[in-house]
Amino acid sequence: MNHINRIIAAAGAVGLSDGMLRAVLPLLAATVTLDPAAVAATTLFFSIPWLIVSIPFGPLVDRFDPVTMMRIINLTRFAGIGLLVGAVLMGDAGLPLLYVGAFVLGSAETLYEICAQVVVPRYVDKEDLPRKNGHLFGVTTSMGGFIGPAVGGLLVGLSAVWAVSASAVGYLAGVFILLSITTTAPTVPAARPRFLPQIREGFRYLVRDRSLLWLALIGGAATVCWYAWTAIFVLAVVDPGMLGLEPAAYGVFLAVLAAGSVTGSLVTGWLRKRISMRTLLVLSLLGWAVWFVAPGITANVYLVGVALFIGGFSGVTWNVLTVTLRQSTVPRELLGRVTAVYRTITRGGRPVGALLGGVVASAIGLQGTFVAVGVVAGLLTIPLAVTIRREAG
Repeated sequence: MNHINRIIAAAGAVGLSDGMLRAVLPLLAATVTLDPAAVAATTLFFSIPWLIVSIPFGPLVDRFDPVTMMRIINLTRFAGIGLLVGAVLMGDAGLPLLYVGAFVLGSAETLYEICAQVVVPRYVDKEDLPRKNGHLFGVTTSMGGFIGPAVGGLLVGLSAVWAVSASAVGYLAGVFILLSITTTAPTVPAARPRFLPQIREGFRYLVRDRSLLWLALIGGAATVCWYAWTAIFVLAVVDPGMLGLEPAAYGVFLAVLAAGSVTGSLVTGWLRKRISMRTLLVLSLLGWAVWFVAPGITANVYLVGVALFIGGFSGVTWNVLTVTLRQSTVPRELLGRVTAVYRTITRGGRPVGALLGGVVASAIGLQGTFVAVGVVAGLLTIPLAVTIRREAG
């Protein structure tokens, strides 16, 4: 097994644990407290690191070998699981410890994702980046978005403590897989610059590169639409919503979305060899528009399912292409910082979208909100087509 396949295998092990943890974390919080706000705060502490620690992490990834950092991160995650278990054993008194554990694990996930995107071009030829990025996204999507949550849900039937403890296994497996990889020394100047100037350098590069800047801004806007849709979709699925189905149907729809993502990850590399980067990006956004608008214009379960499959396919295609473009064009010594700034912009759309989804739906209803976010996603293709001219490779 070559180095990049080992990186993908490690991503699969880690993705499995991430998926289990996301499914179990709210249930774990509920064993400590029944206060809804306190339970929701656990998810907040897990997700907030993307907004507050992502950018400072960028220079670290550029300074040090990312594979070595990924090993250390997985060991940190392994220890973080211990904090969560300790919090449960302490009962109500363990709530602060639970928040600390969630923040540590969320920070580790943030840094790991940046490292994973930086390390790929060190072991993959430029022309093969779309295919290998597709494999990486396919593994992480299937493990983290489908298999991991399913396994976590099954283990919760035994005990929330057992379920969260089991998630530590994937992190430890990731460490051992990464230990088999020969590391590469980072390219850094002999006189190492100070931290803040390095962060500013990452900002300046992204601002000057108009294609990447527009991709970040458009991606952030699309993410707002995505999370606005996600925040209310369950209300459309479950009776008395428009689709009028049982709660289990919501999980089926999410599985269809994941299936579309995995399919997209397998064929994006093939499509990239035959279709221009800009055309594929525009088609991806149109796919998102179809996905978002479907529940607003039809109550046909099968049509909504097809739209979700298209959305999952389009989403991973967008991710593979934009990551490949950064890897192909940003200098290696800046990739960590630029990726951190870029991802902060796109990930910042998540809490904004979740908030707007509820507010807009209260004002104009569920169907109107689905149509609105779909139209906005479709309109984003206009600045995309006008501004994104440079090709990768």
